[in-house]
Amino acid sequence: MIHDVLLVGARGFGASHLRNLERLSDRAQLVAVADPAGAPVEGFGSDAPAYPSLDAALSAGVRPDVIIIATPTGTHHSLALAALAAGADVYLEKPPV
Repeated sequence: MIHDVLLVGARGFGASHLRNLERLSDRAQLVAVADPAGAPVEGFGSDAPAYPSLDAALSAGVRPDVIIIATPTGTHHSLALAALAAGADVYLEKPPV
């Protein structure tokens, strides 16, 4: 089974998640990226649509199995709540506050 993944935050450590998703392509598929900077890092997830926010991705109908949140710690609470409300499993990059 291949799980659909939405990555929130493609810069910084989020780029590591892009590489891991590429490595795990037999189990996980990047279906969207939510990053205020726009498109994902060159060469990674170039086929996945980019959205400026998690809310924008969810409003566009993206319904992933897993949402990875690789954003500043202060943003985790609201993003995790939105991801859980969308019915996704959540992976927080850093410990939540």
